[in-house]
Amino acid sequence: MELSATLKDRLADRRHSRSGQPEPSLFQERDLVLVIDDEPEITASVKELLSGEYDVVTANTPEEALAVLGAEEVSVVLSDQRMPV
Repeated sequence: MELSATLKDRLADRRHSRSGQPEPSLFQERDLVLVIDDEPEITASVKELLSGEYDVVTANTPEEALAVLGAEEVSVVLSDQRMPV
């Protein structure tokens, strides 16, 4: 599964925010949370709520979610139970 350009940008932003800085210690590393929902308003709201404590990436389709999971080590997945197929 290939990452879309939008997802590549989101993940690059996450990596870029750490570049140029010393490698964080184990206790400074922020967990990555993947939020999956077919409604962009929901994923945006959850991202806003969690972004103070976690790195958050969102996906609005199962395909996007699988691409993120294939490219990144995700700590937690929050998913809509009734995603369209």
